[in-house]
Amino acid sequence: MDSVMQQDIKTLKGVGDKTAQELNKLGIFTINDIIHFYPRDYEDWTNVQSIEEVYKSGKRGCIRVKIDSEVKRIFLSKGKTIFKVRGSDGQNNISIIFFNTVYMAISLTRIKNLLLFGTVSKNNFNEYQIYSPKISQNMGIFPIYSQTKNITSLKIKNSVKTALEKVQNSIEETLPSDILEKYNLCSLNFAIKNIHFPENKDKIEKAKRRLIFEEILIWQIGMSKIKNYVKQKTNIKIKKDFSDEFLFLLPFVLTKAQLRVINECTEDMLNTDGLAMSRLIQGDVGSGKTVVAAAVAYNAIKNGYQTAVMAPTEILSNQHYNTFNKIFQGMNINIGLLSGKLKGKKRKNLEDKIKNKEIDIVIGTHALISENLKFANLGLVITDEQHRFGVRQRMKLAEKGKNPHVLIMSATPIPRTLSMMIYGDLDISILDELPPGRKEVKTFCISPQKKERAFKFFKEIIKNGGQGYIVCPLIENSENEMFSTDDYKNTILNETFGGYTSEILHGRLSANEKEAIMKRFSCGEIQILVATTVIEVGVDVPNASIIIIENAERFGLSQLHQLRGRVGRGEKESYCVLISYSGTKDTKRRMQAMCSTNDGFFLAEEDLKIRGPGEIFGNKQHGIVGIKLAKALKDIKVIEDSKKAVREILSGNYLNQKSYQPIKEKIFSLINYAENHITI
Repeated sequence: MDSVMQQDIKTLKGVGDKTAQELNKLGIFTINDIIHFYPRDYEDWTNVQSIEEVYKSGKRGCIRVKIDSEVKRIFLSKGKTIFKVRGSDGQNNISIIFFNTVYMAISLTRIKNLLLFGTVSKNNFNEYQIYSPKISQNMGIFPIYSQTKNITSLKIKNSVKTALEKVQNSIEETLPSDILEKYNLCSLNFAIKNIHFPENKDKIEKAKRRLIFEEILIWQIGMSKIKNYVKQKTNIKIKKDFSDEFLFLLPFVLTKAQLRVINECTEDMLNTDGLAMSRLIQGDVGSGKTVVAAAVAYNAIKNGYQTAVMAPTEILSNQHYNTFNKIFQGMNINIGLLSGKLKGKKRKNLEDKIKNKEIDIVIGTHALISENLKFANLGLVITDEQHRFGVRQRMKLAEKGKNPHVLIMSATPIPRTLSMMIYGDLDISILDELPPGRKEVKTFCISPQKKERAFKFFKEIIKNGGQGYIVCPLIENSENEMFSTDDYKNTILNETFGGYTSEILHGRLSANEKEAIMKRFSCGEIQILVATTVIEVGVDVPNASIIIIENAERFGLSQLHQLRGRVGRGEKESYCVLISYSGTKDTKRRMQAMCSTNDGFFLAEEDLKIRGPGEIFGNKQHGIVGIKLAKALKDIKVIEDSKKAVREILSGNYLNQKSYQPIKEKIFSLINYAENHITI
């Protein structure tokens, strides 16, 4: 059976070279990959609602209409044409609108009675309308898959169906029978079939619960094993605490939270049991993580060791280099910046200084883990925004020394109830206090009708020498009416912000392109930066004092807070404008929370209450390897059950039993780099 699962995706009927290439972009290379490529959503065509119900929900839904008009053609500018027909559900009329696709409109008039799936809105005359809906005569629950530009969800769906027919009932169970029975979980075979092609909603939920349980179980066991590996004996001897000396030399006073975390780190390094520190500093934007890291580095340096600081981008490593130089001014500490762009003699010269211990702190990107770089006596490794670096990269940097102490920084507040699960391989310190004088970002939520006023306010700030961000959830135009960076690039920037310098930033640009744009923005060459969420973690731009977020209802509170953190970093009064296109109860509650506080930890807890723990897993910034379905999780009980099972498995040493071998193999896959070092 394993051989069938590992067969190349091209062995499936209907999958040629071009289709395989597109599937490869989605991480699908084998039959096993595609059956574990789960739908990102479902279209429920069994829940037929009235036009008014779908409108009030603010979400996509299914309506049954009777067509009662001919196709009306409306010519727009630039050669565009709208095709419109009218339908009714017996209570309300609705305009059904298509752009440049006459055959779709005509097909409606031929069928007369049919199901439509989409988002219902109202026009300026308070009339119901639906743009480019999907059409069907059949009821059912249909999977929707993440797709690429050149492969549709439908094509992926057909490939999944073919794959499931090929493996049929031969999907091997991974969880032992005692776990399945104790926690009332369905079989893996049932789960895989019903996650892709469910008969009803109940079967989707059973499938999700089973698969999420397994994901979290594997994650937690894997993290516990990594933690045991990382927290091993170290030869780094931190004999004296120099924290008071460092604090005396600083020109400002630290908060109680900063002092507490410095003390926690110092106690780790002075630990008499000789174990290496492996600690995460989790703090809100502006909470002062960098100066805490500097204090810990000072202790390592004064005890005779070097420190390495790894950042995810060139521009962020440059920012750290400048910040560390300011903090250590007058303290006789040598700091070096190693970037991928540093070449030839200059690079060789810096590498020699690091090797000869003429450099105390080395700051850089992935260049720090290059084979050529040798440290004289590396005692502390600091990584910033740890979700951008996998376990493999963190370990490679740590291997530059003899089990050095490891400190990780994250600006992503996580609910305390989930922190220990997500960061199971680390001890956690929380900076839950902002330095005095830190200005709060004034936050407002507006309806689309007030967008022009927001744009006017935005332009006033730009005219007065400021800079600003506009965030969109998508890159390209879409049927689901969310705004994209293309919408701004093609029309809005020219029509509304003509005369201002602007640029588009998104994840499809190369690393060099993104770096160049952010550098120009931080230098003030760009006044308006229109971007996707790639800016949620980035460089400080003190002159940026306003951010507008389109379709704010589509983001979680933690992500909105992270985006808001791009402004308010300078002396200017700063603003965040949320444009929400939904009036649902949950959306209103979330937007009110955003407008009422700048406390990231409070907002994370609110998101947990409103949207469930899935928002934490679903947020890409956490980079949780192996978590595919938990982003759809609503009920925290699955996590609690999984935690309980983990404790039982580890305390009973059950992983050595034959029935637990499939789980053991999956744990090895999760921590693949450490496979040769970690005993399970």
